[in-house]
Amino acid sequence: MKPRLFFLVILISGIVTSSFNVAIAGYEEKATGDVVSKNILYPARVHGFSFTAHEMGEEPFGKGFLTHQRFSADGTEVLREEHSLILYVIVEGNEAWFAGPIGYDSIDPNPTRWFVLHIFDGGQPYEHNDWLSFTRVANEEEALEKLYGMTGDYTHEVVIGNLKVHSRKH
Repeated sequence: MKPRLFFLVILISGIVTSSFNVAIAGYEEKATGDVVSKNILYPARVHGFSFTAHEMGEEPFGKGFLTHQRFSADGTEVLREEHSLILYVIVEGNEAWFAGPIGYDSIDPNPTRWFVLHIFDGGQPYEHNDWLSFTRVANEEEALEKLYGMTGDYTHEVVIGNLKVHSRKH
């Protein structure tokens, strides 16, 4: 089976399993989003994120998926697209941290890195409310270090859409 097709099969089965488990388990700590953001230092860097990340207990284990797109400055062209399964999730108050291996990268035919995202849900979807930061790291160990080390130094403001953090830990 080709690597991209294999990843797609794994991603779809993970989403189906994830949806089934959520329905059975009821409410979980989770973060969801379908947003477009701009880098606050480089406003021409426009990114899209679509994700669902569910916490799986006391440890940072999690489940979910993430799609990241880098757009041209005018938002009309996708310059890069990445897909990642989410394996680690931490939800605390109105913030969430999650990470997973990149399974597909449109500019790297053999991705081996991990994607780490930190989000802040500022409430209703208004300008200056929702924020995020992300990075790519070499491996799982570095992803876990970043997962625990990312602080409130957000680099991207959400300009379209809404981030939602669902947490009972306020």
